[in-house]
Amino acid sequence: MVHHILKCSVNTWLISCKDNINFSKNYLYIPTLNDKYNEEMVESIYKQYRENNEKEIVIEFNEEKNTADRILTEFSCYKKRCVKYLEKNYHMTLYYDKDDSQELVIRLLGYGTSIKILSDTGNVLNNVISRLERQLEMFN
Repeated sequence: MVHHILKCSVNTWLISCKDNINFSKNYLYIPTLNDKYNEEMVESIYKQYRENNEKEIVIEFNEEKNTADRILTEFSCYKKRCVKYLEKNYHMTLYYDKDDSQELVIRLLGYGTSIKILSDTGNVLNNVISRLERQLEMFN
């Protein structure tokens, strides 16, 4: 028997025993030998999936243009850690799934010069640089 775990939304999963389901890259496929749902096994596999696919990016910003409120609100659905230092400056470590990197690029580009990317364990920083270089080429 094969179980398919279908991600519907945050913290919501559908389980199906059909083996002919088509699903996108955001679905987690878990093959099993038994025909019963095993919550411990699913949690273990999901935890391993998250650990293998979780990336982090560190962003610096300040309170100009209401950036702190805007960015913390926009990324409220992500796991993050934000530290305020020197009265008006912030460092935010944002944890994201590697499959969400393109969406992150689009969102971050909207902040323009209000933010600075300090480090990235995924490919977001490289994608931002690539997009900016392509835009510069359009003007030359």
